[in-house]
Amino acid sequence: MGLMHMRALLFWMILLAACGAATAQSVAPPAPQSFGLARCPEYGYFRNCYGSYTWYDGSTYEGTWKDNQKTGRAVYKDANGDTYVGEWKSNRRSGEGVYSWKDGRVWLGQWKDGEPHGRFIQYAPDKSIERMGIFQKGRLQTARSVDPKVFTRISSEVLAATSPSPVATPAYPAPSVQTVTPAAAATVNDVFRIDDLSRDERYPAP
Repeated sequence: MGLMHMRALLFWMILLAACGAATAQSVAPPAPQSFGLARCPEYGYFRNCYGSYTWYDGSTYEGTWKDNQKTGRAVYKDANGDTYVGEWKSNRRSGEGVYSWKDGRVWLGQWKDGEPHGRFIQYAPDKSIERMGIFQKGRLQTARSVDPKVFTRISSEVLAATSPSPVATPAYPAPSVQTVTPAAAATVNDVFRIDDLSRDERYPAP
């Protein structure tokens, strides 16, 4: 195992321990050294670094970048209050990740090009399971049991996002899951896609 992988593993283990501790204090974001990367510049081209960016609508991304694109592990907070914690590749959710809606719904599992692709679980606002199984390009192909523990790279985020009665506020960068009245327009279809390539996101650094 390379040094970079060991550092990343150490960071996620520390994060898991922090999520289980009851504390009202906010935890500082992980240092870029956790990923073996330099901090991104304030402006300019995000070549291969760790940094954050806020778009005009208030959406934020904090994590790793490669060739000016969201690539690696990060926390993305949409302007409407939704949160995605997990892996990215070329500006798309790709790899293991947890998407938490403001209304309490949680989708977690394997992603590819911004869509559920692979083993996946969809939770209702009350954390009951709506659907789970093998997805392909956003559609459920085979319904089967999926153990959330198989998502080892996002284990702490899974625990924080799917707990019906969290005993403590999850430490940053784990998503904050709230149970509120679902929005009237919140309709879940088999096809799920959120465009991660808005005009502003194509060129994140002004």
